[in-house]
Amino acid sequence: MPAGSKTDSHLAKTEPISDGGSASSITWLRRWKKMLQKTAADTLQTLSSCQLQICPKVSRKAKKEKKKLKKKKEKKEKREKRKEKRKEKREKRKEKRREEKRREEKRKEKKRKEKKRKEKKRKEKKRKEKKRKEKKRKEKKRKKRKEKKRKEKKRKEKKRKEKKRKEKKRKEKKRKEKKRKEKKRKEKKRKEQPSMM
Repeated sequence: MPAGSKTDSHLAKTEPISDGGSASSITWLRRWKKMLQKTAADTLQTLSSCQLQICPKVSRKAKKEKKKLKKKKEKKEKREKRKEKRKEKREKRKEKRREEKRREEKRKEKKRKEKKRKEKKRKEKKRKEKKRKEKKRKEKKRKKRKEKKRKEKKRKEKKRKEKKRKEKKRKEKKRKEKKRKEKKRKEKKRKEQPSMM
């Protein structure tokens, strides 16, 4: 930690805790240096009130470091919060897009079903129309056939009647001819009779 290197001069100036020996004070200073290098916040927690009185400049530095760390922590938290908010917003946007997509899919499905239904209806209508036309055509054909049959029957009947009438006429003619011949023959016979007398 760079702060530790700066405080080395202050640590060197401090007087040892016990007058008994200088080796123990050097060890203590080294440990303190290591502790400062580790984290300023941890150092402040471990230092007792008497040690802060011995080294007031180090405590101020540690306080500054603590404040810096606190600020860093706050910034980090704020950053994390912003990140979280952005993530939430992204998620919301994604959800919205997904929802929009689902709605669009649903709408398309509905449209497709409607189209299919209309197509089915149209086909049904067409089929019915075709059936109706076919029925009409068949009916027309049947009527035509019936009419033809009736006309044929009528014609045959007429022909038969005509034939009958002709036959009757011919017979009448024949009968008349026969009668006339008979009359003629009788007349001839009657004429011949007085001459013989």
